[in-house]
Amino acid sequence: MAEPIEHRELVDKLDRGALVLLDAQAPGWFERGHLPGAHRLDWDDMVASARAVVSDQDAEIAVYCWNTTCTGSEIVAAELERAGFSKVRRYIGGKEDSVAHGGQLV
Repeated sequence: MAEPIEHRELVDKLDRGALVLLDAQAPGWFERGHLPGAHRLDWDDMVASARAVVSDQDAEIAVYCWNTTCTGSEIVAAELERAGFSKVRRYIGGKEDSVAHGGQLV
């Protein structure tokens, strides 16, 4: 089960290039607004689209969705872990939490 990551740690790791951020929102939502630096996942083949941006299965990955009620990050995290990605984290607060902390959407 993917370990949660909080906003401050997420921002720190992104600033250092220490993790890859994957947007786990349902199709169409990435284009409506996503976190800076995030990569869109293709829901038709989550694992292949993750591998397209994360070549090292031991790299730290954070997945997020809209907010705590969105299940996209949970679904994607479980799928990536089953595929062998070893350091998957969930930013459970997602876009809503980021904006609440002053973050911008792209």
